Amino acid sequence: PDAVADEVLDHLRFAWRRAQSFTPTESAAHVCRAIARYLSMENEAELEPNRVGSAFVVHGRSGVGKTYIMSQAVQDASARCAATGGVVVVRFLGTTPDSSNVHALLKSLCGQIGRILPDVNGKGTQITNLTDFKDLCAEFRGMLSRANEMTPLTIFLDSVDQLDDSNAGRRLEWLPVTNLPAHTRIVVSTLPDDGERLRFQ
Repeated sequence: PDAVADEVLDHLRFAWRRAQSFTPTESAAHVCRAIARYLSMENEAELEPNRVGSAFVVHGRSGVGKTYIMSQAVQDASARCAATGGVVVVRFLGTTPDSSNVHALLKSLCGQIGRILPDVNGKGTQITNLTDFKDLCAEFRGMLSRANEMTPLTIFLDSVDQLDDSNAGRRLEWLPVTNLPAHTRIVVSTLPDDGERLRFQ
C-alpha cells in the first residue's frame, strides 16, 4: 500500500464530487474568479500589493459554501496546470485521518511534494521520516522552495479549522501565509476568526 498516493486520490475524488454539485451564487463565483486571478499571475510584480508573497485566504461562517468554492477552484487550477505545467496539491482537512491533525498533514504534504518536485540536487524525496514537529514544519517550508518557473506549486487547504488541537494545529502558526517563495501559491479556507488570525500572522 502507498499511503501518500491513497491520500492524494482520496482528496482529489472529494474535490471532484463536490465540484460536480457546485451551483455558484454570484458571491461564490466572484470568489472563484478572485482565486483564479491570484493563481494566474505569472510573477510577483503582477500581484496586488497585499498579495505579494502571500496566501489567498477564503473565510466565512460554516455552511456558506467555502468547500464548494475550494473544490471548483481545485478543478479549475488542475485543468490549467494540465495545459501549462505545474503541480496542484489539495487537502480537505478533517475528511481523512491524515488530514485531521497537523503532524500527519504535514508529513503527507511533504511526502507528496517531495515525490513531484526534486531538490536542488535534482533528487526527489519519497517520504519524510521526521518525528519532531518543529523539524517537520521546517521541512514543509523547504518543500515550498522547490517550486520553479517551469513547475509552479499550488496548495489548497480547505477548512483548516477542522484540525484537532495536537501540536497547536488550530493556532495555524505552522502555516506560512506571508513571504512565500516565488512560484508558490497557497489557498486556504477557514472560519472568520481564523481568517483574521491568518491576516496578521
